[in-house]
Amino acid sequence: MTDVRDKCDLTVGGIVLCGDTVLLVRHRYGPTQGRWDFPRGYVRADEDLEAAVMREVTEETGVKARPVRIVAVRNQMRAVPGVGWRNDVLIVWLLHYLSGDPTPDGGEVSETAFLGLDEAADASEVTSWTRDLLRAVPFRSGLVESDYRPRRLPDGVTYWKCFE
Repeated sequence: MTDVRDKCDLTVGGIVLCGDTVLLVRHRYGPTQGRWDFPRGYVRADEDLEAAVMREVTEETGVKARPVRIVAVRNQMRAVPGVGWRNDVLIVWLLHYLSGDPTPDGGEVSETAFLGLDEAADASEVTSWTRDLLRAVPFRSGLVESDYRPRRLPDGVTYWKCFE
């Protein structure tokens, strides 16, 4: 029997708003290396989802923020040579800025900044999934399921469920 931890990852990401700006980071590695993206990372076995997203935002940026609500869930299933199927779940939170100046952690993140929402939604240096979320999610309404977007990839399937 295969251990599910070898096949499934649970991560959280944070869309931190401060007025009409959004906090973004440039990761030093991975598929989003060098491009603007929202802070994100793995959930530890001993923490709940809210604690995880607050920790990841603070670790990567030095900013303190309060989770408001979940705005999207991504479920990405992909084939990994020699491993089989990998199932990644990303839960994206909307967070309210509390304090701190954006400062890269010096490890995972090379740069952090608050960018204008409209600017970030259209900038080519912002990852496509971050641009899509910034365009799709109405940030000031209640939690109502609004959108389900399956997208076929060459090696698997990605599903987004957005909330408004």
